[in-house]
Parts: sequence; structure tokens; C-alpha cells
Amino acid sequence: IWLGPGLPDARHADGSGMHYQNPYGDAEVQVNRALATDPLLSAARMQLGDNYVAMGQNERGVTELLQAIELSPEFTYARQLLALAYIELRRLDDAIAVWRTVVDSPALDAVINAVNAKLDTAAYNEMALKIFNDKQDPSAVAKDWLSQNGLI
Repeated sequence: IWLGPGLPDARHADGSGMHYQNPYGDAEVQVNRALATDPLLSAARMQLGDNYVAMGQNERGVTELLQAIELSPEFTYARQLLALAYIELRRLDDAIAVWRTVVDSPALDAVINAVNAKLDTAAYNEMALKIFNDKQDPSAVAKDWLSQNGLI
């Protein structure tokens, strides 16, 4: 999404995902421009960390991912990327510790508890019929159920 020239989010959006096309340097330049405008953009820090890890610069990636998490502690995706970077560095104890913060999060517990409070056998069977008999998309069925139950 292009938000307009000179906007940090626009520059980040322009650089974000570019490493999947393999011009790592271009993505790094774009994300660094966004960070020069606003160093507190946690998503840009996460993107830069992801770029560094993709380029094999795992230590630099870890540094950026840790900064992203410090700026936005609830940033679960940055934590997942950090754990993967630790695995690349063979820092398995660190990777396990980070994964535990993802899995043992109070926010995740709240979501699971809310779903469990409303999901009963009848609702499960109804969704299964839609998926297996009616050949409906499982994601769409789940999203519809979540919406009908006020969970999204």
C-alpha cells in the first residue's frame, strides 16, 4: 500500500517484503529510510531483522528483532522470527525461551479461553459438515463461526 511520498509507513510498505524478491539491499535501504524518519517503528525493525536473517546476518537480525519486541512487547511475529534466528545461530536455549513467550502468552490464553467457552460439540460438528460435506473453505467456515460468536 503506497501511502504517499515521504511518509515512514509508505517507505516501510515499499521496502517490506522486498527481500522475498531477493533485492535485500533495496529492502534494507527502504526500511532504514523509514527508521531514519521514525526509529520507533517496530514493524520496520522487525522487517529489517527478518531481512538480515534472510541474508545470513543472524546476529544483526537478532539485534533488530529484539528492538522490535522492546518497542512492541505484544509483537508475536517478531518473537517467532527471533526464535528462528536463534535456531540458525544454534542458540537453542534462547530459541526455546522465546517460543515459550509466544505460547505462554496471557493474550493467547485469553483467545483460547474465549473460543473454548463458546465452541461446543454441536458447533464443531456443524463446521465439520460445512467443510467435509459442503466442501466449504475451512478458513471461511472458522472465520464465520468466530464472527457469529462475537470473537472477531
